[in-house]
Amino acid sequence: MKRKKLRTLEAGSVEEGPGTADGKRARTRAALIDAAVQLIAEEGYERLSMEKVAARAGMTKGSIYGNFTNKEDLIMAAFLAAFPRRPPPSLQPGDSLAKQLQIIAEGLIAQAPQTRSSATKLVAFHLYALTHEEMRTRVATENAAIYKRMEDWIGRMFPSQELPMAPAHFARLLHVLSNGLLVAHALAPESIDADAVRAIFAALVRDTASRATAAHKDHR
Repeated sequence: MKRKKLRTLEAGSVEEGPGTADGKRARTRAALIDAAVQLIAEEGYERLSMEKVAARAGMTKGSIYGNFTNKEDLIMAAFLAAFPRRPPPSLQPGDSLAKQLQIIAEGLIAQAPQTRSSATKLVAFHLYALTHEEMRTRVATENAAIYKRMEDWIGRMFPSQELPMAPAHFARLLHVLSNGLLVAHALAPESIDADAVRAIFAALVRDTASRATAAHKDHR
């Protein structure tokens, strides 16, 4: 049975020709990640092994270590492939904070049909990371890199004078708020509904406006 090639991983989008060494490496890496994603879905993180991944991909164990340094490296790649998170494409640099946060809120709301599946993947990964110190350390390092990229992105996308806090802190807020709402909605969709999500993000704009008004009064 021919397996479907993943398109969500960065390595899978490399545009080398099919006959190049880099192109072959990218295909090998994508196939290994695909196998890991399937096995994690079937058996969970605890039972995942390099031997099982190699067998599922129809490759040798050496092929894995030629692309991933260890099991944690492979698990991280598999999680990122199975749980891609990207900003809504309709966000435009320079738009008001209110408009941008509304777009982000609507993007989360649009994910409602697959929320339980996404939340299950997220919680399972976090549970594994919290109970395996090497994986937890890896996640912390990966998150730090993600926050740095988000901080740079926020600096380009959002009007700095409208942000409710420093870009570095705002990056962390968007991350934990999005993940928290995802899990909360999956647990109790009748409580964390579309109106609640919109109100939560709108509150960030109101807080900014309130502080700006207070600052203006202080200078009068």
